[in-house]
Amino acid sequence: MIVEHIREHGTPIHVEKEFHMKPYRDRSDVCYYGDIVAVYQNGRRWYIVGIEVKDWKARVGSKLAAEYLSVYGEVCEYFYIAARRFSRSLLRTPCVGLFSLESMKVIRRSQYLFPDERLRINAVKRMKKEGLTSTVPESPYQTTLDTFL
Repeated sequence: MIVEHIREHGTPIHVEKEFHMKPYRDRSDVCYYGDIVAVYQNGRRWYIVGIEVKDWKARVGSKLAAEYLSVYGEVCEYFYIAARRFSRSLLRTPCVGLFSLESMKVIRRSQYLFPDERLRINAVKRMKKEGLTSTVPESPYQTTLDTFL
């Protein structure tokens, strides 16, 4: 599974497939469902990582990646495109992480995306209903009390 091969953000503790990215449908978004949305734990921090899978023979370009980044970036701290081949322009796009389906490894790590706090909170609440541990803070800026003990 792709999530197991992306270890740059900690240990995956929860995975959702075909996850509703936002609590509402925005027809201007390129996607309504995220292929893979995973929660990673890295020490006392938790990150939401979005992964869009494009398993086709053609190269994935920077324009398509930018469209998906605009949706995933509102909910996730990190975003990866998983594909067999990437265009040269996408290889020069720094925000998007790249994952090779050929070698099953990260080609380039994603940059931190600063998601919309309300949308991320809503996504974590929905994941908790599906089995995500309640210890995961909903806001990316929230800390837990045990941090200070």
